[in-house]
Amino acid sequence: MEQSILKIFGDGGIVLRNKRTTLRKELVLLCFIAFAISFSVYKIGSNLAAHTISKYYNTEKHIQYLEKKYIQELQEYIQENNIFLDDLSLVDDWIFGKDDVYIKLFYKGNLIYDTLYGITDYSEVPTEKIQNYSEIDFYPLKVEDKEIKAVIFCYDFVVENYCKNVILIFSFLLFLAILLCGVKKKINYLAIMSNEIKKLTEDLNTKITLKGNDEIYQVAQGIDELRKSIISEIEQEKEAYNSNIALVTTLSHDIKTPLTSVISYIELVSEKIKDDEQSLEFLNIALSKAMYLRRLTKELFEHFLLKSQAYNITFEKVNANELVVQMVEENLLDLEAKGVSVVRNIKDITSTLSVNIELVYSVFENIFSNLYKYADLKQCIKVQYQIKKEYLEISIENTKNSVKFCI
Repeated sequence: MEQSILKIFGDGGIVLRNKRTTLRKELVLLCFIAFAISFSVYKIGSNLAAHTISKYYNTEKHIQYLEKKYIQELQEYIQENNIFLDDLSLVDDWIFGKDDVYIKLFYKGNLIYDTLYGITDYSEVPTEKIQNYSEIDFYPLKVEDKEIKAVIFCYDFVVENYCKNVILIFSFLLFLAILLCGVKKKINYLAIMSNEIKKLTEDLNTKITLKGNDEIYQVAQGIDELRKSIISEIEQEKEAYNSNIALVTTLSHDIKTPLTSVISYIELVSEKIKDDEQSLEFLNIALSKAMYLRRLTKELFEHFLLKSQAYNITFEKVNANELVVQMVEENLLDLEAKGVSVVRNIKDITSTLSVNIELVYSVFENIFSNLYKYADLKQCIKVQYQIKKEYLEISIENTKNSVKFCI
């Protein structure tokens, strides 16, 4: 049972502590209860079995049957071993194997052998006369043609010992059963926790079952608190991502809008001062820098979105031939219109591709932009299309640079 300890400090602060039971105490208490119940069952069962056997099995008739049986066995033993009246030591060997027999032998009214003392030919043995057992039946035995009388006490312990052993085994099994039933509750709780922890890998909203008042409960509570902490951190990170995306989107828009206006004005002014070569040169430099700044802004924005976990790339099914025409061939035709030699090696590329159109367009825009800047356009440009391992492979080669892109 959980006990609450309330402590009040001088400054008015209150601390409430819970005194929890431990698994060790619970296990010791469970063992004690199981042992007490099992021991009680054994004692009651043993006494009841002994009483029942004594009443209904070890009756006077059965005892007389055992007495006659053992007297006959003893007589046969005496004859087979030629035992003399002066030396009854061999009788000890016969008695040794009989746990349920106690015998006294008398000759001429005097005790000559006792199971407890053996041959009574020394003074330390209490003197007993046959008259002391006047109410008990005597059985005659012949030793060297001499008649001696025997008093025999018998009790059949076999059935009683068998019953006690059965009750002992039952009590032990009862002890184990009680112990296992108590431990089973903890094992079932651990199994529930194990299944819930496995579900946590797929769904953090899975709640951990909290019950009990021991170390297992504390572990379960710690796991549940950790789960809540992780959920809180993920929500905070998600909010941070959304804030960053909103900031970058706003910043990109704020930069692109005035930058587009600057580029438009530069192009407009360039058209009007074609005769002023020096001013036109300066304007072309300013236009080049503005275009470079716009491209950097676009690349920064795209890179941030790709790295962000909040950005999901969507794909759509497109025809490979149409994609090549729109993304590659149109740019190649512009190059040919400017006198650049283009050699094509086209294989069958009839297929359906799963792509993100905007990202692919940006890739080819960068490729041809670099081609205009860094390739030797006086040399032949080699272009090859082919389907390779379920991918569309587009190869664009120049004498100074080689760019290879696979979709």
